[in-house]
Amino acid sequence: MRRSLLQWVALLLASACSGAGGPRAAAPPPKPLRGGPVPKAPARSEYVVSDQALGYGRLHFGGQGRVLVDGIRVADDEPPSTQNPTHALVGGRALPSRLGGGFLFWNREELYWASRFTGPLRPVGALPGYREIATVSFGDDFALVHFTGGGRAAWSPARPGFIEMPEIGLVDVAVGEDGRALKLREPNQLLLRAAGSRTYSCWNDPGMDVKRIEQLGGRIIVDTGSHGRLVLNADASLSPPPLDRTHLPDGQMLPRDPRYRLTVTPRAKAFQAGVLTDADHAVIEVNGAFAVVDLRSGFLIEMTNPLRPAMGPCELLPMLDDVLAICHAEESSLIIAGLRRLQPSIEMRFDGRSTFYAGAPGTLMKDGPCNRPADLPDHLSVCLREPSGKWKTVGPRPRGVEAADEIVADGEKQGPTTTQEPALTVSRWIPTHNADAVGVVLGDRPGLFHARSGKFLQFTDKTDKSQWDRLKSAAALVHGDFEVARNGHLVGITAYGVVDVAPDGQVLRTQHMAIAGKSGPYLLARDAHGQAWQSSDHGFTWELMSMPPGSSRLAVTSCSYAGCVVNGWYRIGYPSVVPKQWLAIEPPHSPLPTPQTAARLVCQTEGKVKHGTLAIRLGAEDGHEPNAERFSFTSPFSDDPPTLLADTLMDFPYDDPASPLFRRAVLRPRRLQFHVPFTRAKLDETGIVWGDVMTALLRRGSDETPFDNGLDGFALPVLSSDGQRADGLLLLAPSDTPQFAIWVRTNRPPRVFALSQVRTLTNLYSVVARPDGRLAAAGLVDEQSEVFLLSPESSVLLGAPLPGNSRPPRPDVVAVKEDGSLGLLRIWSTGAPSHDDPALVLPAQGPPVVLAPWSSLVAGPCEDGPGYRAIVNVEDWVGLEVGRRSYTVVSDSLALVHWNPARVCMSAIEIPHAIPLNEEVGAVEILAQARFDKQPSAVRYGFGLGEEYVEELQCRLVSE
Repeated sequence: MRRSLLQWVALLLASACSGAGGPRAAAPPPKPLRGGPVPKAPARSEYVVSDQALGYGRLHFGGQGRVLVDGIRVADDEPPSTQNPTHALVGGRALPSRLGGGFLFWNREELYWASRFTGPLRPVGALPGYREIATVSFGDDFALVHFTGGGRAAWSPARPGFIEMPEIGLVDVAVGEDGRALKLREPNQLLLRAAGSRTYSCWNDPGMDVKRIEQLGGRIIVDTGSHGRLVLNADASLSPPPLDRTHLPDGQMLPRDPRYRLTVTPRAKAFQAGVLTDADHAVIEVNGAFAVVDLRSGFLIEMTNPLRPAMGPCELLPMLDDVLAICHAEESSLIIAGLRRLQPSIEMRFDGRSTFYAGAPGTLMKDGPCNRPADLPDHLSVCLREPSGKWKTVGPRPRGVEAADEIVADGEKQGPTTTQEPALTVSRWIPTHNADAVGVVLGDRPGLFHARSGKFLQFTDKTDKSQWDRLKSAAALVHGDFEVARNGHLVGITAYGVVDVAPDGQVLRTQHMAIAGKSGPYLLARDAHGQAWQSSDHGFTWELMSMPPGSSRLAVTSCSYAGCVVNGWYRIGYPSVVPKQWLAIEPPHSPLPTPQTAARLVCQTEGKVKHGTLAIRLGAEDGHEPNAERFSFTSPFSDDPPTLLADTLMDFPYDDPASPLFRRAVLRPRRLQFHVPFTRAKLDETGIVWGDVMTALLRRGSDETPFDNGLDGFALPVLSSDGQRADGLLLLAPSDTPQFAIWVRTNRPPRVFALSQVRTLTNLYSVVARPDGRLAAAGLVDEQSEVFLLSPESSVLLGAPLPGNSRPPRPDVVAVKEDGSLGLLRIWSTGAPSHDDPALVLPAQGPPVVLAPWSSLVAGPCEDGPGYRAIVNVEDWVGLEVGRRSYTVVSDSLALVHWNPARVCMSAIEIPHAIPLNEEVGAVEILAQARFDKQPSAVRYGFGLGEEYVEELQCRLVSE
């Protein structure tokens, strides 16, 4: 036995490039598939998918603004798709030119091809039942479709539907445009090909532990557990990727600017507080520096060094021919100009932290004069910015006092003026189009004060004075929520909605708009009918706006002068466009037929049904009342199959282990009742004392209390050492990292096995008994498939890790050969194994063994030579028919098989399904069991707490 284990280790450490089968002859490059004519490209869409939305049904395709969002295909250079499947598309990939070009798309039912991104969809393959596509990788003349949870299938544009696997045991592949390539093949073999070459070499490294192969931009990257991420070079060598680059969502590579240290992406920052510099770019402020962002690609185009002195909060503001930054810096306020060309310079500096107001586009002013002379009252004076960039004080002069000269940015002086200062207090200012400023005066004499003329116009309307309080400014660095329209009205946004104030003080409110987002004069809103509107003049006028693709209701996250985040999209700017209709559902074609089950268990009833109360014995021997709590074990293959069932008492006083009640509870003998798969339809039982389990745990240093996290756990059938039957159940505690397991068998005392020395064991999937009483188990350790040996004293790994993140769709199974040697049975096919994608056995020595396809299935023993015996999760590969009724398999089936390269022989099978009992009970889940040994038998049965259902059957296996 020891020698056999060493041979097992040697196999798992080896990575020879021979074995499971070489590549098939390569087909010539396919011709491009035919598609419809490409229509004239429309204007560029104002919508691009947001960075925050990536990974939530929104995918970049790189270039031309190609995005799949909520099942809708959108591209800048093409009209939006008018054809979408009934079930929304959830993913896609662009096909390389060597495969004919075009695009692959998929939903949860079909794989589609389109000649152009938004073109007509052509179904090319129905997905295997209950499988969803995770991604697609590309070989020389085929595509490898990978499914969530593991598994893959091959597709070629030269043939309809899925094709045979190009290589037996092929796990993943990536091919570059220059011909360099990587392949991952069982068992853990990494093959490399240089640019321009046709032959592969093997990377022999026993500990490489390949997790995945990625193709990002023009690079091929292999992710390994032992060497980290490595890039395939043109000469077929592997080296670490450059550290100064980062990956973008569409796979492109972008130099990283170390000066950009914000937690949000540059593009997200632009739509929070940026300003457009042209149709596709925006300027942003980054900790005192300024940068330009490409709003369609997300690239950080250019960035300046931070200005000195160090600045605090800044707000960017668009002007007629420039972009300004208004910033606080220490004990002053700065106006920084030149940002449209990213050539920042300080235009104006004000002492103290000033308050600024913006109104109509291109207007800006500061509260108070440009400087603060001691003899000049400043509460009715303002500092206005002229289009030339000069700043000028405008305001009245006290009568009888010689006024100081007005100050402008370049030092020029204006003549003095005198005026009578009214006893007024301005609550807020609004700059106007004609280089003036209007002050809103509230209180007992509400009205409007014009800074340039010094005139005060008191409101004559009898509106309630509380209405005018809405004109007050909220705390902000730059107040830009109002403007003076050209008809003299004050229009702006308040907490109560859009407010329109006539010159006489009459207050008008728009009642039909619900404001969804705003930035300065720009507003987005929806009306009572759900239509979306926009305004560029603080709500004075409105126009319809187009909604993002796939959207029917306006939802705005944030807005800036660069645009808004709308329904998970970035809307660039505030364009005046004719609203587009994006939603058009037109199914492409009828789905391709789903492959049928290759075999059926055809049964007839014998009229003998036992249904009623089952005397599950839960009584205690010491006079305690029985506790009717159910102690249920389920299979890790599916959620709740009734194959594996156990009931017992659990009455530990966990809050006080030192109490006498705790001692009595753990020392009291109990009956554990269970059912072993493939045996007679009855409950077996064994005695159990929890104190014995706890003592065994304490001896190995574990402080875990048996099943103290609940009453539900996992149960696995244990394959006997000769592989002929199931030898009891292995029970695992319900824990993320279980430290022990209990082997229960009929009329035999339970045995406790140690798991605590197995690092981060998350689950077991297959167990085989060894002649010496130990157990060989396969499971996930650190998210990787491993094989180890269990004993009451310790757990010993039998080999190096097998590929973890690229593992097949179902767990690996430990199989036993006639001579007692072990093998690891691995099934990569998403459906039943076939000639083209067969099951493999990784034996204790030698190359992988290719097993027969499932279509060779027969009932009874195999007489075709040696093979491997195992308990296999066969999903729905075998259908069920009882009488003339076909049943839906409600969870995965278990089969006891003898499998060799010639055929697969099934000794027994259990198929879970549901049958209706009566109106009160409804449908119950039961199992159909068929055994094909020397005395064939069949039954369908189900056990529950206090219930049972048993029905005799006669069954035969029909292969198709």
